Amino acid sequence: MSNLLYTLPEDEFMAGSTVKRAWRLFTSTGTPFNADGCVGDFSLTNYSHRGGTPEIIKPLEFKIGENGVRNIASVILTSQETAHLFGIYIYQIMIKDIDGCVEIPEPGIFNIKRNIHTDFIVNK
Repeated sequence: MSNLLYTLPEDEFMAGSTVKRAWRLFTSTGTPFNADGCVGDFSLTNYSHRGGTPEIIKPLEFKIGENGVRNIASVILTSQETAHLFGIYIYQIMIKDIDGCVEIPEPGIFNIKRNIHTDFIVNK
């Protein structure tokens, strides 16, 4: 699904997988964005219910990246969190700096394949 409304990467995974994703952050001039003191948010919602409440909301973690600058935002979705997901989902990240200014890149797409045996993940 290629659409200019979604500028974060499109990705796919199997429901029930532990999903680790990271995004390198840059300023509009292309220099690494320094996320020191920032807080971040990751959210995920079903594509067909994109106006509804997100199914997953998690804080972003910021790690050291380019030239020693804290410009990598990352999130880990556990197998329990992804076990019952299936279909096309929109994900979004938001970053709030120490002054309260919020940056929101255009969202991305996750194509999540149905897991045929979620009880193995959920009940173990």
